[in-house]
Amino acid sequence: MKSRLNFKIIYEDGKVFDMHNKGYWVNSFHILSPNFERETRENKASDGERLKRSKKKSRNVYVSFLIEADNLEEFEAKKHEIFNVFSTDNPFTIIRDITPTKKIEVIQEGEYDIENLTESDGEVTVVLKMLDPYIHGDSTSLQLSNSFHPYTITGNAKTTWKSRTVFNSQTSNYRIENNVGGKVILNYPFISGDVLEIDYKKRKVSLNGNSLAVAILLQSDWQKFILKPGTVQLKASHPTSLTYIEKFH
Repeated sequence: MKSRLNFKIIYEDGKVFDMHNKGYWVNSFHILSPNFERETRENKASDGERLKRSKKKSRNVYVSFLIEADNLEEFEAKKHEIFNVFSTDNPFTIIRDITPTKKIEVIQEGEYDIENLTESDGEVTVVLKMLDPYIHGDSTSLQLSNSFHPYTITGNAKTTWKSRTVFNSQTSNYRIENNVGGKVILNYPFISGDVLEIDYKKRKVSLNGNSLAVAILLQSDWQKFILKPGTVQLKASHPTSLTYIEKFH
């Protein structure tokens, strides 16, 4: 029998640790609410304060599970196996069985101990930290043409995007935009076979793997080009594949 709260861990090198397959029963799995850092100022015109700045901070995940062994020696071995599972230098991915298309990136937060229920059985609660405060879902690719078309952005939080364009003829400019003022405009002598890639999050434009920042025109507006959940109109001057990852609070 498997716990409905079971999850697996995927490390940077691709190795997988499935809690059930390794003999651990997951008792609880709690992702805490979004956590905000607010900066306010006195509102001199009326009572109270006014918001100056708001930013989402990292959020914690509380996981508890049982360790069961046949004897004290096996229990000690399992304890140190668990220490090794969560003690990593870099964040790792967790995918829960009940939401197999969603994942979180976490690291261990603080230390923990094992509460012995018997000599060879115990319960553990581990606190993990989501450095990226969003739960990530599926990756979706949209095919853009040179006229506006509606696309539905899934998830329930704003997300960034990447695009890839392979030119099939010579041209002196490129443009990708939405219907609310977001746009990236480039002036450059592109030739057939050129591969143009744009990374919205990094505000990076590259051509054939090399930076093309010099081609970005001042009329470009990155700020209005973040993707929001719901329907948005998008187009590109040349056939373009735009990819985004769903985000959830």
